[in-house]
Amino acid sequence: MERVDIDGVSGGSSETLERRGLTGPLDTEGVAINHYRIPPGDGFPSGLHTHVDQEEIFVVLDGTATFETLAESAGAARTADERRSGREVVVESGEAVRFAPGEFQSGYNRGEEPLVALAIGAPRESTDVRVPVRCPACERADFALNTGGEALSFVCPGCGAERVPAPCATRAGPNTTGLRISSGPLDTVRSGQKIFITDAGTACMRRRQFVAALPLASGLAGCLSGSEPTESTDTDRPEPAETASTDTGTPEPAETVSPTLRSSYRYVINDDAIGVTPPERAQFAFVRPPDAHEERPPDAYALKLGSERFAPATSVSGFMSWTPGIDSVYTDDRRSGSLRFDVPAVEADSATVLGDGRRWQLDESAREHLATAPDLRLDSLQVPDSVEPNERFELGVTVSNDGDRTGTFLAGFRTGGYPKTIEVNVDPGSTESGSVTFEAFDDEREMSFAYSGPGTDERVSVVVRAATETPGPTSDESGTDSSVSPDPFY
Repeated sequence: MERVDIDGVSGGSSETLERRGLTGPLDTEGVAINHYRIPPGDGFPSGLHTHVDQEEIFVVLDGTATFETLAESAGAARTADERRSGREVVVESGEAVRFAPGEFQSGYNRGEEPLVALAIGAPRESTDVRVPVRCPACERADFALNTGGEALSFVCPGCGAERVPAPCATRAGPNTTGLRISSGPLDTVRSGQKIFITDAGTACMRRRQFVAALPLASGLAGCLSGSEPTESTDTDRPEPAETASTDTGTPEPAETVSPTLRSSYRYVINDDAIGVTPPERAQFAFVRPPDAHEERPPDAYALKLGSERFAPATSVSGFMSWTPGIDSVYTDDRRSGSLRFDVPAVEADSATVLGDGRRWQLDESAREHLATAPDLRLDSLQVPDSVEPNERFELGVTVSNDGDRTGTFLAGFRTGGYPKTIEVNVDPGSTESGSVTFEAFDDEREMSFAYSGPGTDERVSVVVRAATETPGPTSDESGTDSSVSPDPFY
């Protein structure tokens, strides 16, 4: 038998939360145990994550804990009762909650008193930790934490793609990793609630502390650094149609580059929200500069179409691209990926990317495509008025293309959890539809959803009727659904 005085166990703490590891002092073999004391407004240090190879149990000894989960799980099948999108679970003193392997969760103290809780994980060791970041290469909804290399990284379990967080923007040093910590709009939350990859972090954790915070078996404290998130300023800045700059020096022989044309840019705002930016002109042209390794500022480049020049965006909304074919945008903060040009449909005898005396020609097919552009129009949202408990139902869009080239309409729906995205390919003069599937909760009378499309954010709702209720009519394709609110969601 092993017996310990919890207050006598040495532990680690930040300026706020206190953590005491009991696994070692109790010499446990099959479980890991940590004791937490968390002040109001702070949270468990591990942020939004899951252990595919470990179940977690939290026992609240004093105060109140609020846990948030996602609908998608990693590596584990879930029942209808467990599939809850963005559900918040309040656990009072004297209560306990269990999270199955593969179930994403994040816990924090929203009460007015300190939260005291035990965190128990079984088995003791956990080596497969996931965060809910969608892979841009294969669309898988989670990344695995990789601590085996010299630098902290995240690896897609599906296709093997790797993402390495860039150095933190507010701290320096080899042990600091750029991780955004948020649980919603950055101006409304405190640090320590959720963890996400970002290319220029607004809040940071030291690498050893982040690694220690996730597996419950760790004996180190998972405390946060002192930096807190600041309000996001990543907004699109309009660029002039022409620039006054001219090439200097003798241009090098032209190489050829192939742009990617998109009718909008979809991005991740935080863990549970997306946005879609439409072009101010006709379309976006994404071009990866061949000399990106030199990390020139984006305003060192220009796209010249005939006699007109267009400057690239120097900053973009969100912290990660969710646009098909575009892994990242080359900006002041992240000098890698593709430059984003907002261009009109223009017939030009030449199309060239310029950069500090260098030039790269667009291939002939690209010049031909730049002369045309899709003109996508949202005709309606398809939202049922009501559904049965546990019924699977669809939310969708109907889109028309008034342009002269095929385009892809990018959008998405969410209900408090990870968004589900829609891509609808529409030929010129055609109308197409696309949808995503959700499952009705069996313990709620109404479900609220956020729709995000090009330049539009709306809130829609679906009634979950009792078995004795008479089904109501569903909305038609005219777009007159009374459940659609014009008020912006974000």
